[in-house]
Amino acid sequence: MEVHGDWKKLTKVLNRLENVDFVKLHENIGEVLISTIHERFKNGRAPNGSKWKRGRKGTGQTLVESRRLRNSITKRFSRAGVEVGTNVKYARIHQKGGTIRAKKAKFLRFKVGSRWAMKKSVKIPARPFIGISADDKQEIMRLFRKTISEAMK
Repeated sequence: MEVHGDWKKLTKVLNRLENVDFVKLHENIGEVLISTIHERFKNGRAPNGSKWKRGRKGTGQTLVESRRLRNSITKRFSRAGVEVGTNVKYARIHQKGGTIRAKKAKFLRFKVGSRWAMKKSVKIPARPFIGISADDKQEIMRLFRKTISEAMK
């Protein structure tokens, strides 16, 4: 294989790219993702735009009764990448959906409105809140391009 061109120019470009602040880029991407996740809680929509299945009838917004789940969304970032997520135990069942079954008793017991209910199991529909939407992808690419072009100046 042969490569022809201006090696000095290529070396200059590669040196500039070496100085890209990926930590800041990943921090900014994390902020964008957290912001859009908060919007999903507000609008009751999944990353793909589909509407979340409603929770208990007539009780306000789905998944925001205490705001604990919404407020638990955090980011972890470094030069290598960014992670956005939560450490709330019940987040997974809401993200993916599934069935909750009684483990230590015969029934699950919980309050619905002002009444108590007892069930052997409860099916929780998936209400994805973490994920990257098409708009998120566009914003991430915009941030990436901006970061690279600033490094190239």
